[in-house]
Amino acid sequence: MFILKDGWMDGEGMKLWLEKLWSKRPGGLLKNPALLVFDQFRANVTESTKRLATKLKTHLTVIPGGLTSQLQPLDVSVNKPFKEFYA
Repeated sequence: MFILKDGWMDGEGMKLWLEKLWSKRPGGLLKNPALLVFDQFRANVTESTKRLATKLKTHLTVIPGGLTSQLQPLDVSVNKPFKEFYA
């Protein structure tokens, strides 16, 4: 499952996203080092996500709780209204 019916990502979805999309970004096929910034959502910080990111030469950074609205403006201004509209 890539995205659950309620619009939330699960661990398997995160793995698929990393393998099928993130790894194909510019520089991804060459495994150029990259930085990926996440919030603390559980699917983003699992050991399997961390292992796969390391394999893809991706450094993970986690936004501390309570700062998502300041550091991920699209999560507030686009994603939240979109999910509410389709819920």
